[in-house]
Order: sequence, then C-alpha cells, then structure tokens
Amino acid sequence: MGPNYTTTINNEKTIPTSNILCSIESGISHLQNTQKDEIRAKCTNIITNFKNKFKNSGNHKNKKLKSIKNTEKYLKDNPNLRVLKADKTNKTVIMYSQDYDKKMNELLIDKKTYKEIKTDLTKQYQKKNNELIDLWEKKLYISPNTAKNLQIRNALPPKIYGLPKLHKKNIPLRPIISCIQSPFNLLSKFLKNILSNIAYKNEYYIKDSFHFKQKLKNIQIPEEYILISLDVISLYTNIPISLATKIINKKWNNIKQYTDIPQDEFLKAVELTLNSTYFQYENKFFKQIEGCAMGASISSVIAQIVMEDLEETTLKKLDFHIPFFYRYVDDCITCVPKNKTNEILTKFNSYHKLLQFTLEIEENKKINFLDTTIHNTEKTLKTEWFTKSSWSSRYIHYESCHPIAQKKSVVIGLADRSIILSDPDFRQNAINKAKNALLLNNYPQKLINKIFKERIHKFYNSTENNKKREKKLNSKYISIPYVNELSENLQKLFKKYDINICHKNFNLLSKNFSKLKAKTPMNKKSNIIYQIPCNNCSGIYIGQTSQYLENRLKSHKYDKKNKTALNNHERTKNHTFNFEKTKILKSENNKKKREFLEMIEIQKNKNSINDKKDVDGLSKNYICLLN
Repeated sequence: MGPNYTTTINNEKTIPTSNILCSIESGISHLQNTQKDEIRAKCTNIITNFKNKFKNSGNHKNKKLKSIKNTEKYLKDNPNLRVLKADKTNKTVIMYSQDYDKKMNELLIDKKTYKEIKTDLTKQYQKKNNELIDLWEKKLYISPNTAKNLQIRNALPPKIYGLPKLHKKNIPLRPIISCIQSPFNLLSKFLKNILSNIAYKNEYYIKDSFHFKQKLKNIQIPEEYILISLDVISLYTNIPISLATKIINKKWNNIKQYTDIPQDEFLKAVELTLNSTYFQYENKFFKQIEGCAMGASISSVIAQIVMEDLEETTLKKLDFHIPFFYRYVDDCITCVPKNKTNEILTKFNSYHKLLQFTLEIEENKKINFLDTTIHNTEKTLKTEWFTKSSWSSRYIHYESCHPIAQKKSVVIGLADRSIILSDPDFRQNAINKAKNALLLNNYPQKLINKIFKERIHKFYNSTENNKKREKKLNSKYISIPYVNELSENLQKLFKKYDINICHKNFNLLSKNFSKLKAKTPMNKKSNIIYQIPCNNCSGIYIGQTSQYLENRLKSHKYDKKNKTALNNHERTKNHTFNFEKTKILKSENNKKKREFLEMIEIQKNKNSINDKKDVDGLSKNYICLLN
C-alpha cells in the first residue's frame, strides 16, 4: 500500500471542512465580492448536501481499514520499532530503534566529516542574517518588500536524519539534512535564484532521462572506444567554499545582470550560507567540517556551477577526442578509447584534491546511467529502460483514495518511461515490466491496455497543442484536500469561474511512519493557532502567531496594555489563564490562511471567550456549516 496510500473518510466528522474552506478563501481572493459570496454560498450548499448524503448512506469502512488499524495498534504496542522510507526507492523499511540510532551514530563519529559542537548556533546565525538584510535594505541593494521576506524571527536549527540504503552492504544510512525554518533558509533560496540564471546552460548538462535519451540521437561511436561513467565521491561535503567563491568571481560579469547587490556583499552572503553547516541530532549539535551545507538550497546550484567549471576546464586538457560527454548532478557518462580510461580518471581527479571520482567501465557492451541501460552496438548507441534491483514496483495503489486523474497519471508516467527510454529492440520487454508493476498495484488490465495504446500512438504521431498549454499555464489553481465525490462536485463548480482544482491528499498512511527529525519543543513552535484555558471557568482563548509560542505567551502574561480578549477576560472577570495547558490546534505558514483558520476555530468552540470582531472576516455563509 505504501506511505502515499490514502484511506477514505469513514464518518462526516472526519471531512476536513476547515481546510477545504481555508483553501477556497485563499483561491477566490482575486475575485469581486459578489462573485466571492456567490461561490461561498454554492460551496456551503455542496458541502452540506454531501455531508447529509454521506451520513445517510450507511457503512463507509474501507475494506483495508481493518489491516491498517491492526498495523497502527502493532506499532503502538512496539515503540522500539521504526518505520522508514528507503533511500532512492519507494520501499518501506522497518528496523529496531537501537539499530537506527547505532547507524546514525556511526555516521556522526566520522571525525573527518563532522565534529560535535557545544552550543546551538541558531540565535547567532539568525542575528547575522537579519543584520545583513538590514544593511542591504539601508544601502538600497534590495527593496523593503524583499528585505521583509528575507528577515527571519523564528529560526530553528537544521535537523539530520538517515534513510536506509538498501543497495549497499549492511544497509548504511544516507544522511539527509532538513533546513526548513533554519536561520539562512530564506537567504539561501534568494541567492540560489540569482545564481540559477547562469547555471544549467552548458552543453554537458542533462535535466532527466528523457533529455538524455534525446541527446544520444545520432551519436556515432568510433572503433576501439568504450562507454564509461564517472561519479564524484560525496559531492556536497567535498566542495571547497573557496573554490565556489573563486568560480563566482570568475563568472561575476554574467551574475551581476541579475542583482543590484555588489560583488563583495554577494560573496559574503554566499560564504555565510555555505558555512552554516551545523545541525541537530536528538539533543546534540554537530558541524560539517568541509564542503557546502547539506540541505541548503544554495548548495545545489553551487554544486552545479562547480561541476560545470570542472568539466569545461578538464575536457579541454584531454589529448584525445570524445564523441560525447553528459552529466546529471555528479554522475557523468562518456566514451573514450580503451587505453585512455586511467588517463581521463587522472585528469578529472587532478581538478581539486577534494573532488575525487570513481570510474565504471561498460560490461558486455553495456552500462547503466540514470534510468537507462546504454548498449554499445555496432558504432551506435541503443537504450532500454533500466530499474535497479532495489526497485519497489510500488506506485499509488489503485484502491487508494486518490482522484482518478492522478491514478491515470501514474499509468501514463510508466508508459512513457517504458516506451520513450527503450529502443524498439527492448521496448516490448520494458512495456511488459511496466504493465506488471501496475498490476501489482491493482490497476485494472483494461485501463492499463487502453492508456498504453494511447501513449504508443502519441509517441509515433506526436503533435503539440501550444495554445492549450499556454492557457493551462495561465489558469488560476486552488489546492483542496481530496474527498471522493465532494472534491469532484467542487471541481465542477470552480470550472465555471475558470479556476482549476488541484487535489491534495490528507489521510495518508505516511502518518504511521516514524518521525526521524529531532522534535521541536512546543515553546519553539511558530506559525500556529493555539488555545489557552481559563483557570476559573470553562472559557478558552484562541489565538494565532508567527512568533515562537513562548514569546507569544510571554506577551499574554506580561503585556497588559495589549488589548486582547484574553486580557479583557482577566480584567473584567478577575480570572487567570492556565498557560501551562496551552494546546496547539493547527499549523499554517501562510498568514492569511492562518488568520482564517483561527476564525474557524473560534467559531467552532462554544467556550471561546474571543471578541465578536475576531470572527468579522468569516463569511456568514460558513457559520451554519461550521456549527
């Protein structure tokens, strides 16, 4: 079934009404008030009718629900187990917690890569980020709006976790670092966007397997040449920051067209973000000794421009002809004379002592690269769709509660992969493999055959409808939690207003997977809706904040000038609030959505002591639905 398997709702109370309304409000904000009210009334009617129909239609239990409940109970009764996604495959791994912890500690005791640090650097780095942004705004390098978007007041440390590498001996963990809400996360994305303008454009870069297949057309292989692949050993942790800044300096004339930030200030920001290589594991903090910060947005584009410089510099030094050279991230594929394999490896490894490559040579006239096996046949190259031995064959299950369009997309994606990536000699085997994978996921044979027939026809008779594509790109989209039948009814309504619905799933089995990242303390959570109970009555105060929760609670406790409903209740009733029993109701990063969800929570809670003005922005159309 997999982490993306979604169970159907089994009673009307589990319909995510609040989130559906929140998405609708966000999506109609650009419309006139009369249109907004019209849509609100119609949506309320559709949701109410669906709830009534659902309530009266009897048993809604998913036939897989029993096994899911049994699994949830088993995991609850066995807290020493961890459920994880595997690295680079859609398989599920279950392991003992002590084994996971042991493997993570084996990673972190590598003193050549990491060192333990005594303090959390988050506050220090947050201050540096904000001081830099303040300076840029003051000197007019960036606009006030950009400065506002780059400031951060609620930073959290980057967090490391590991994913099992099933294709490796003893199943080691691949370290993954999450930089969400980290001190330089916003600045890192900003710099990445600027640098991306000058990257990903050289002749050796390929964006995916389909692009690679296209590039191989009409390539002729000379006699006595063989296929080889080159792979960088641990790319991110081995890119010297001094090398990255040197290349940015070299390319500055191209970069400066896309920013008003002076060269020295830009380089300072790049170094700042790349050097922020600290992270948290459980209650300890570590720092990566060399290379770019793993998980930071900027590191991907830095890796790209370094690799571009490496290949452009190194390939010029070769004293023999190569028919082609292509690279995807740090994986390279090329073709060289049989007696030159060591020479090309030496040339690539001489670029920088930290950036070292491994070499793989074709076997039996074939080699694997990305999702293809390349066959070196009679001076030409042929490809077939390749899957690793760790391939799970797991996709969205047909019985999962997903829109039928998403299920059809799975079939289309596999069909295209098997057809396009395989030359005629290998195509039928690839098609059979794809069809068998879909059957394992319970897709009907009739649907599979129909879509494959259509995709084969399109492959041989391809035409593009550019006008249709352009219209689709310019359309307005709303992302709404998917509820079978209800979502389709809302989709029909919004189509009349030229608004497209994107379905997002909310009841996924991934909720049963282990939370691997260090837990954020409740008082450090932000962008939340919360409630605080009164000590002297049944009253509840509901609020929202983008700050750390601890800072917002301090404001409630000590800032009596702040005219909130909580302070008014304390003053007029002579009551106190139990801040220790504060509860987080929802999380939402978008301010407008968060404020709307706050109004919904106030409206739904009969014991809310909030002022009436706190729900002024909530349409009357929704009141009966929420009550």
